[in-house]
Parts: sequence; C-alpha cells; structure tokens
Amino acid sequence: MGMTIMRRIKFNAGHRLFRHEGKCQFFHGH
Repeated sequence: MGMTIMRRIKFNAGHRLFRHEGKCQFFHGH
C-alpha cells in the first residue's frame, strides 16, 4: 500500500529537483 505512495512522492521530488536536466530520465526509467 505505502510503496505506491512513496513512488509518487519520489517522482514528484525528481521532477522538482531535476526538471528534465538529463538525470530526470533515470527517475522515469526511460
């Protein structure tokens, strides 16, 4: 149950911190 929520928080944090600065691709898993 909590894993899904944690994943969403990590995705949001990744977007805010990196903003598609290259490393964001790793967060997405492309």
